[in-house]
Amino acid sequence: MKSRLFIRIAVISSIVLLCASIGLYSYSKLSAMQGREEFNLYSLVPPDAHVLFETDDLSGFMADFNELSSSKSGHELHLSRLFSVIRSHFHLLIEEMPHGLSEQMNKMLVSFHTPDDDRSQVFYCSLGEDDPKLMETFIYKYFASPFPSKLFDYKGEEIRIYPMSDGDFLACYFTSRFFVVSYQKRLIEKVIDARLSGKSLFTDSAFKQVYNQKRKDQSSTVYIHMLPIPMGKSTDGIRSFSMLGGWMGFDLKMNGDAVYLSGASHDVDTCLTFMNALRRQAPVEGFPGDVLPASTFMFSKRAVSDLQTMLNYTFTHEYATATYSNYIHQRDEEMLSFLKDNIGTSVTSCLFHAPDSIGEVRSVMSIPMVDSAQAERMLRNVLASTPHESDTIMPRSVLFRTGQQTYTFYAMPQNTLFARFTGITESSLHTSSCFYHGRLLIAPDVSSLSDYIHFLDRKQVLVETPAYEEEMGSLSPTYSFMLKADLSDVFTQPENYVRLIPAFFFQNQDYFSRFILLTQFTYTDGEIYPNIILLYKDK
Repeated sequence: MKSRLFIRIAVISSIVLLCASIGLYSYSKLSAMQGREEFNLYSLVPPDAHVLFETDDLSGFMADFNELSSSKSGHELHLSRLFSVIRSHFHLLIEEMPHGLSEQMNKMLVSFHTPDDDRSQVFYCSLGEDDPKLMETFIYKYFASPFPSKLFDYKGEEIRIYPMSDGDFLACYFTSRFFVVSYQKRLIEKVIDARLSGKSLFTDSAFKQVYNQKRKDQSSTVYIHMLPIPMGKSTDGIRSFSMLGGWMGFDLKMNGDAVYLSGASHDVDTCLTFMNALRRQAPVEGFPGDVLPASTFMFSKRAVSDLQTMLNYTFTHEYATATYSNYIHQRDEEMLSFLKDNIGTSVTSCLFHAPDSIGEVRSVMSIPMVDSAQAERMLRNVLASTPHESDTIMPRSVLFRTGQQTYTFYAMPQNTLFARFTGITESSLHTSSCFYHGRLLIAPDVSSLSDYIHFLDRKQVLVETPAYEEEMGSLSPTYSFMLKADLSDVFTQPENYVRLIPAFFFQNQDYFSRFILLTQFTYTDGEIYPNIILLYKDK
């Protein structure tokens, strides 16, 4: 063989071998990276977690969070001490990484384990190839005190405890694949138990079903386990309730003055839950601003085409049956029969301030009638056949005149109808009612009825207020249930007036008092879509 040909073959062979080596190296690196990316952080989460927050873009989430008007104003939700510490040091972590977070570290998960405890959370993140050493160095540099860290062996796994400069401790669990940290060592032990036993939250079929329904294009998600606790039943004197029951996933978005949580409920079971009650209702259209006083600070509107199912659900509320008796049961049956013959498709209830008095609060439930004149005749017949109640202060009926109109106010017998829909209870369950422009109005007292009519007769209604249209523009015009609440006003009300607001908001009043809460449930094609919007108003 000629030397020139031999050299050419040798050169070509070297190039082929070099390319093959590069290809194999690149493939091995890619395989390792893919292996890291596929690690499921949920396989570490203890099954007793009740709330989880997940993001695939930690850097983007932090940027959006810092751009919220509430954050810029210095108002913080102190829900998780761990998250607050991570957020306050996040810019320092970025400075340690000039090229930004690795793809793995951008995936973050936080699990919440004990309600009302800002220390009972666990932070999880995946790690890239060089991330473990970086994280350990970062903790030593910014968190650890001069005292040395301590190592604990738990079932063959290493837990490292770092004393912090403020006297607290961080419990950390490192591997080459992930990083887990908490203020509670016992929670890290639960993480190790979940990993070693294979019995993590991800083995919970109900959670996994919700997890698998997550939108692929959504970077941040909140999962909430809502236990079927009857509304009004509380161990701490504050409302504690669940409209949903089971696991629910919400896509999370933040935009300046607003926080958006949108979810979907695909699961249909036989439990008597709020969601299943809504599935039996024909949706309603339009918002009720034209029948709400301008001073309204909280209102709800719900579909009631299947009134029996909705009342069956509300009957599970402990507060509605606290003073129940055979007599009240009979009156409930009479009212239910009356409503089934006359009710329209929805019920609207509201809380509003009395005219010229912010301190006095009024409440009214407004029910459209199919034929108002016929309904009033039927109600008179029902009341005429009801036994006289000795503890009734108001006469069976009184006349109320306003302008050129005269209305009849009726004293209703004891019943739970008003309490079931509004959460407002009185020991005797007495209410007053009247018919007004095609609607049956029910209230706990005649003052609420007269003040309601005062506002509407003068066209001083919510739809005329500047912010109302903007707020309703965030919602769907077709829905099964909606609620709006100005939380700063809500927090000053007696407990039995605001049971429809979850206890979570009351437990964090200092932060949420600056927000308006909008909640809406929409039923479409067999699925219910719950949406929660928080609008910041402290400008």
